[in-house]
Amino acid sequence: MVEVTENKTGDTLSLPKGLKQTEVGMIPVDWEVKSIGNHFEFKNGLNKEKKYFGSGTPIVNYMDVFENTAITRNVIHGKVQLSREEIKRYSVKVNDVFFTRTSETREEIGISAVCIEDLEDTVFSGFVLRARPKSSDFNSDFCRFCFSSSIAREQIERTASITTRALTNGRLLSDIHIPLPPTLTEQRAIATALSDMDDLIQAQEQLIAKKRAIKQGATQELLRPKEGWEVKKLHEILASTQLGGNYQNSKKASGPPLIKMGNIQRGYISLEKVEQIISQQLDERDKLRFHDLLFNTRNTLELVGKVAIWKNELPLAYFNSNLMRMVFKDEFISSNYFMNSLFNTEGVIKSLKDIATGTTSVAAIYTKDLLHLSISYPDKTEQTRIARILSNMDTEIEQLEAQLTKYRQLKVGMMQELLTGKKRLV
Repeated sequence: MVEVTENKTGDTLSLPKGLKQTEVGMIPVDWEVKSIGNHFEFKNGLNKEKKYFGSGTPIVNYMDVFENTAITRNVIHGKVQLSREEIKRYSVKVNDVFFTRTSETREEIGISAVCIEDLEDTVFSGFVLRARPKSSDFNSDFCRFCFSSSIAREQIERTASITTRALTNGRLLSDIHIPLPPTLTEQRAIATALSDMDDLIQAQEQLIAKKRAIKQGATQELLRPKEGWEVKKLHEILASTQLGGNYQNSKKASGPPLIKMGNIQRGYISLEKVEQIISQQLDERDKLRFHDLLFNTRNTLELVGKVAIWKNELPLAYFNSNLMRMVFKDEFISSNYFMNSLFNTEGVIKSLKDIATGTTSVAAIYTKDLLHLSISYPDKTEQTRIARILSNMDTEIEQLEAQLTKYRQLKVGMMQELLTGKKRLV
């Protein structure tokens, strides 16, 4: 059955039974749309000179909010020296909601987390906003999720201001509208279902981290130089090297994906924040091929020299000029997979840092220095055995990561249904 209503222009609309049309879309007839500002009071956080940080009073910082939905004493690591008056003025109480205030992109502002336990003598930083409840209409557990719904995020990102950085403030967030279930019981039921999903995701993340640690230990042991291993300069075992193309790229471009230094993790490719090439002449030599080994020639001092292997994560992609494709001679090396593992051992990582030039924030490894790097390796039979062991461990991790992706997608779907009332739990 449907219900009939009219829109602002007087046109007749048909709505499913039990739903009503609102400024945030269709919601159940017994739900209401609430503006955040009517139920929360906003306050900017604390700003102090750098010399005051490092000891003293616990402080809720940007990353504490960005990385968590719940603020507890276990997630707070920063400290700052303050007067009693400052502690009182910037206090943190249970049920306070914190929002990230500024970031590089719209997508990273207005991320929220809720204080769920008493935190005596704790304050919050100027990079976040505090929203203190003025009413009991919002259940605190429900607040962990309702401000992350697609409805809320769309409003937060749309209203953000951008100059050199993306910004939001208490006035803008006060105007955000949230669909709210009529009872605290239903709010708690929604929060419980989403919390259970979070627990499942967290358990999977912890399992993956454990498997990665086991693999890292196995890698160090299997690839620790042993009696009988050859030692050669890198240029002696390389068949060729090639830097990628100097392409312009953008999130909004329509060209093929461009793999850059930020996508290279230790041993694998991350597809987060992949951008597309802006329409321009493409060099086919820069096209990625299955099992290409990519070396990061420029990054921070901590991250320069990372190596990863391309496993056809995307059907068609190119790599840019900060990355180098390495091709090894068949008579020395059994597979790129073996060299991918070897380059990610502690000894080789240290050697790469030793030849890096530049500063902590911007460092480079030049080809002339890289080619003289000493590499220790076993015969091809042992290389194949080691590669097979580590590859099997990688396959297990990849399967766990695929399951984690499904869990995250499931949570997104659950949030869309539960936080709009499309699915009711009570």
